[in-house]
Amino acid sequence: MINPVLQHLKPNRLETFVDCTLGNGAHAFEIIRTHPELRQVVGLDLDPDAVLLARPKLEAAAAGNAHLRLHFASVNFKCLKLQLNQIDPGLLQRGVDGILMVLGLSAMQLSFFQLNTPERGFSHTMDGPLDMRFDRRSRMTAEIILNSWNERELGRLLRDYGEEQHWQELSHSIAETRLKKGPFKTTLQLVNFIDRRKQNLGSKPPRFEDEHPALPTFQALRIAVNDEINTLKIAVPQAASCLAPGGSLIVITSYGLEDRIVSGEFQRLDKRVLESEFQIAHVRPIEDLSQQISSQRSQMRVLQRLWKRT
Repeated sequence: MINPVLQHLKPNRLETFVDCTLGNGAHAFEIIRTHPELRQVVGLDLDPDAVLLARPKLEAAAAGNAHLRLHFASVNFKCLKLQLNQIDPGLLQRGVDGILMVLGLSAMQLSFFQLNTPERGFSHTMDGPLDMRFDRRSRMTAEIILNSWNERELGRLLRDYGEEQHWQELSHSIAETRLKKGPFKTTLQLVNFIDRRKQNLGSKPPRFEDEHPALPTFQALRIAVNDEINTLKIAVPQAASCLAPGGSLIVITSYGLEDRIVSGEFQRLDKRVLESEFQIAHVRPIEDLSQQISSQRSQMRVLQRLWKRT
């Protein structure tokens, strides 16, 4: 997933770069390594653990560049403009040469959460609390949603955010089960419940790990817990407004729902739809090569800020 980003940015002169979803720092590390002209790199992630994980890696990559300044913050990328202004007001005035967003949970991130931190609640293979917060300072959890939202709200959640085919049956069963047997508490409790219910509904066994019957529900809960859709609608146009002339906003999506939102925001900003300073420069399907047993294909979209005509 890293190579397409590097290929797009390779011809560009990057003096400033912002990674809005820092993760383990893999993208930012390679960009620092391949762009010695860099002067400022900003790494943001809502998860404080991700920042702690990535920081030493990027500091090591930047060690040979005396002119490069690194900045890190555990904040939501919908606050990008505020964060950049706090770091360097001149950065907003000049604009940023490259901004990257990798949305959802990549196979790498999912594998890390599954193998190392089941207590975060993202894993469908190891038991843990129904948490799913990227930012553990937040109060909302998957357990609260699953046990307090009514049947209609749960159905809408599963249908819209999980794109779950059996949303009506599952939402009804969840509401009925928690009333008769008590609240859902752990990830495997939820996984086993969904697995049994879908078998009763005649669902076919999954061919790939990322087709597990519980994943649409886990996706829906994660999106709701972290308010990902509203955040995305705010963050994409805000990030575009932070670009320097000639700069690129690169967004990688893993699911149809978020990709449709990004596509819509890009189309709205594209100069072919209305007179603006932006154009869609690139749309490319890419495979998540970090997990060969996955059927998942990601999408990379690039929006570029045009040079103003004089």
